[in-house]
Amino acid sequence: MTLEHNIQWIEKNHSVKVSKFMKTVLYILDVTYYGLHHTDCMNQWKGKDYCQTDSITYELNSCQELATYDYSHLTTLVLLCHEKGIRLAINVEQNGKRRNRALYLTFNNRMGKRPGKYSKWKYSQSHPTIYDAIRRLKEHEKTNNI
Repeated sequence: MTLEHNIQWIEKNHSVKVSKFMKTVLYILDVTYYGLHHTDCMNQWKGKDYCQTDSITYELNSCQELATYDYSHLTTLVLLCHEKGIRLAINVEQNGKRRNRALYLTFNNRMGKRPGKYSKWKYSQSHPTIYDAIRRLKEHEKTNNI
């Protein structure tokens, strides 16, 4: 199934309208896990209205790995979040509740808002591109002679 088919399925079966932000999060999960059928997000979000929200949480199941190489889900996830300007937080609990062997991915909408010296966006409202993040790391390494 394509991403568009999945979105149509969600809208039809969950009676919600998928927002631009939710569509972007679905795209990120789709690419990261080689298809939404490898995730449980469509069932997890059943009955929840994400049309007016700027924060979406997805619970990873215990067989979904996050790694930087081979199965490079972590790298893909980070790169796509930087590319789309979405803040990603990985937590072991959600709303103060912890489940055994669960990780929560929380996506916060900061799409298209880049921080900068002359930017009108506050730090907490923006997100750097991957190039900005790499540049900052290189500057930090240079400053610390690493």
